[in-house]
Amino acid sequence: MKERPIIFGTETVKSVLDGRKSQTRRLITKAWDGFTWAGAIQPAKINGWIAWWPGNVDPDFTKKAYDYGFPCPYAIGDKLWVRETWANVLYKPLFLKADNVDLPKGTHWRPSIHMPRWASRISLEIVDVRVECLNQITEEDARAEGCISNCEKFNMKSQSIVHTSKWQFMTLWDTLYPKKPEYQWAENPWVWVIEFITSNKET
Repeated sequence: MKERPIIFGTETVKSVLDGRKSQTRRLITKAWDGFTWAGAIQPAKINGWIAWWPGNVDPDFTKKAYDYGFPCPYAIGDKLWVRETWANVLYKPLFLKADNVDLPKGTHWRPSIHMPRWASRISLEIVDVRVECLNQITEEDARAEGCISNCEKFNMKSQSIVHTSKWQFMTLWDTLYPKKPEYQWAENPWVWVIEFITSNKET
């Protein structure tokens, strides 16, 4: 079991605090066009978990065989502590942007990547990991990503895809990679799908 940080944007933090988010997707940046994936994670005896070729479920493979797969940085049972946008003032409480607070004059928000472990209020535990193409996300999965459909948000009925949680997720995803078109929704990149529970949440 490992413990590591994970960066969440302000709206994502809000969805975790609200109990709406239990999944996150992370790019498999080493994937390439034409590579065939198993769509599942197989446990390796050495150095974590990897995505593997279809049908290859040999339980004895080790990292010597990693030429045929990629190590996954996440494993079931791992702990994640959330980094979010924050600020602190000497002798004052910690300020967290997701709480919609106003900062004292002269104070500035600090990027989430610089949040230290002691300042994190949210701890997560990974309960499942799998491999998918991004476009495989279902409406249910999009809701588990914390995305709210327009139908739910505005109490309306519509058959249009633009009012679904999946559309909201697609729109959000593309905002994360404005300068990397190869990672956007239309390119359907491979992703790690990480499911988690909130093991500790301080508000």
